[in-house]
Amino acid sequence: MFLAGYTELAKLASDERLRDDREGKLANIERALRKAQTTETTKLESMVPFLATTGASAPFIGLFGTVMGILFTFQVFSKGTTLDVVAPKISEALFATAVGLVAAIPAVIAYNFFVRRIKVLRSEMESFEHDYLNIIKRHFLQ
Repeated sequence: MFLAGYTELAKLASDERLRDDREGKLANIERALRKAQTTETTKLESMVPFLATTGASAPFIGLFGTVMGILFTFQVFSKGTTLDVVAPKISEALFATAVGLVAAIPAVIAYNFFVRRIKVLRSEMESFEHDYLNIIKRHFLQ
């Protein structure tokens, strides 16, 4: 963000057409800072939807595996099979649920961590923007 603001300030300092337009210069610098903030926030948020999707869908995928395994087990039971034959299939079905949870729980934890971190960074970028504009007003646009 600093580089974007500094670059815009340098352009405006050399532009004779905006020599007396203090508010126009300030608006241009503010726009450059906002654009840089938006670009950085977009980069930070790029993979967060993947975590949200994984956290939301993985338990259901595991549950689907469990349901299919249990349905298969009931089909085998209907043929008069013993528990020794069916137990491994039930175990596999429950394992599918466990795998879904093993994927979902860390994804939800990571999602919450990154959403909070991005929120803090966005707040810090906004504070930086205000501080930067105050310095520009005080020292360069008098």
